[in-house]
Amino acid sequence: MENEIEPLMINYKYLEPRPHRWRKQLYIKGRNMTVWQLVSNMLTECYLPTEAAENYDLPLETIAEALLYCIDNWELIQGEREEEWEWLKAHGIIKEKRKMENEIEPLMINYKHLEPRPHRWREQLYIKGRNMTVWQLVSNMLTECYLPTEAAENYDLPLETIAEALLYCIDNWELIQTEREEEWQRLVAKGIIKEEK
Repeated sequence: MENEIEPLMINYKYLEPRPHRWRKQLYIKGRNMTVWQLVSNMLTECYLPTEAAENYDLPLETIAEALLYCIDNWELIQGEREEEWEWLKAHGIIKEKRKMENEIEPLMINYKHLEPRPHRWREQLYIKGRNMTVWQLVSNMLTECYLPTEAAENYDLPLETIAEALLYCIDNWELIQTEREEEWQRLVAKGIIKEEK
């Protein structure tokens, strides 16, 4: 199975490119803040998307777009984090390498719109009131190139639910990837799909 997700060509409304020597990730429109700076602060502070919107005085749509962008451009974000770390180390600003965010244990965020459900092997949360895991929602958004507001409308879900699902995906990326691989192997074992060569 291909674990890499190719970035999509989504026209973000609340994010914008800016010139930088090496950084390519988008910035929050009207702020001197990259997408990862916002998302990493949310993870550090254990903010739900609505709390981040309030604390940073940003529309919830902006928060949701930043979370979607982060998932859609995970390899770029991680590469830029590593490059920034190496620069800080080379200039004596930091001395030793700390764990990257994607290597830390998931945070204990009390999600309002997500819930655990009993399952033989799945551990990821589900969308409350729907027979849908977080990854099923997010992967459909990526496949259809939906902005968070479009997904909310098309799935008849509050934008807050979409934003929470995106945050959960980032915070539990390793679990999501493990379960994607498990599901792939189960489908291959049942003969539903053929193993990739």
